[in-house]
Amino acid sequence: MAEPDGRFTFGLAIGNEEPFGPVLERVRRLDAGHAIDRLWIADERFRRDPWVTLGVLAASTTRLGLATAVTDPYIRHPALTATAMATVADAASGRDVILGLGAGASGFGPLGIERPAPAVAIRETIELSRRLWSEREAFTYEGRQVRFRDSRMGFLPDRPIPIWIAGRGPQILELAGELADGVLVASFVDGPLLDHSLARVSAGITRRRPGLGPLEQGSWAYVSIDPDRAAARDAVRTGIAVALWGSRPIVAELGIELPAELTQLMAETAYSVEPEVIGRAAALVPEDLIDDCSIDGTAEECAAKVRRLAGRGFGHLAAWLFPTAGRAIDAMVDDYVHEVIPRIRSAGM
Repeated sequence: MAEPDGRFTFGLAIGNEEPFGPVLERVRRLDAGHAIDRLWIADERFRRDPWVTLGVLAASTTRLGLATAVTDPYIRHPALTATAMATVADAASGRDVILGLGAGASGFGPLGIERPAPAVAIRETIELSRRLWSEREAFTYEGRQVRFRDSRMGFLPDRPIPIWIAGRGPQILELAGELADGVLVASFVDGPLLDHSLARVSAGITRRRPGLGPLEQGSWAYVSIDPDRAAARDAVRTGIAVALWGSRPIVAELGIELPAELTQLMAETAYSVEPEVIGRAAALVPEDLIDDCSIDGTAEECAAKVRRLAGRGFGHLAAWLFPTAGRAIDAMVDDYVHEVIPRIRSAGM
């Protein structure tokens, strides 16, 4: 779904791999403009801390919305995550603030963290968070994965904080349809994989909780904009490798056939988004997955793909930009802002 006024909105991922200096300079330029609506802040261990980044950005901007992209129920207690998100909402002065949740994977191996029943853990995180943001008296929550006993938050947000679920697995997407304020369909932008994802969201909507508004629908997409389409396709391989690795337990369930060498690499190597690891996996991503799992090519080709997403009910694009070889990230941000978005707006979106 688009915004209540029917306007398609645009987001930009902040991966926390860059120093604060250039990120702040870029974000302040975007805040002064009107093309980008929301920043999605990655929670990738062991990069810069997302909550520090969100606080800095809240203090350094006046217009842009802020969201996690995404955090999970395991890396910190969900009550602490809910409190942190409420703090960001307070610091951002009533702006668009979203708690983005997912199943998680980053850093779990080195930290010795297991990930039992992620759909259950996300459900319970949402239920607990909404109670923490609304109840003034101490309470107890006893879930299968999440427990909180005889306490409360020390302050309440001045308005409800939306919760979006990002995912590509069937159970997570159905949970988004049932319980979340928004869904970020991760990685799949076309073809049977997108069809399957939307079918699962629709199945969840049939069980949607009373009192929830219409589900907002966003796309978490790997984007590379370049006149050389082959170079753009090569650049997005990294994002697709991250997606496949993070979803390794459900890859076969989704009907994705991977090269044996890639399957073996993911089985024998600890998950990491760092170049020396993920770059090896990226080189093995099959060609036939690139079209269905990315937005790549010239500005017009990218805009056309976003227009098709809008035609499938999407109202927001959260773009993770992948510069082509030899190009700076700021050059691609400029292409996104000045070349792609205007083409979409000219179509009345």
